[in-house]
Amino acid sequence: AQAKRESPQDVRKICEQFGMKHFWIELNGANQALLCDKAVLKYMRKRIRELLTILKENEEVALIHCAAGIHRTGSLGYTLLRLAANDPLNKEQAYAALKIMREDTWKGVGDWRIDLAEQHLVQPILESQPEDPSIPDDQPAGIE
Repeated sequence: AQAKRESPQDVRKICEQFGMKHFWIELNGANQALLCDKAVLKYMRKRIRELLTILKENEEVALIHCAAGIHRTGSLGYTLLRLAANDPLNKEQAYAALKIMREDTWKGVGDWRIDLAEQHLVQPILESQPEDPSIPDDQPAGIE
């Protein structure tokens, strides 16, 4: 999850050099206004569903990268831990897994981001909630 200003094309090139696939979710931050914006959330759910399909169909694993590896990484990492596993983790297990994977992410992501991810990303995807067709889903997540 990166903004365009963070050179995701450079990450793509490095992934290609190491034979890794690259999947970009354009996300220009992880503040509360952004993570509650209906268009941003619809875009993120769409991209997360696409990523989950790739991960499940190809038995792939995910490596998440953002600028600092804290807010966006924690929010998306938590979401994938809740949704992508064959035996999905519950909320407490997924949050605890962040600490095992990277303690700085766990410390910095904030309970409120985890709660927003659970409410606006995890539950709507788990429950297959229909999306509002009046909201565009092809918008990058946030304005630079």
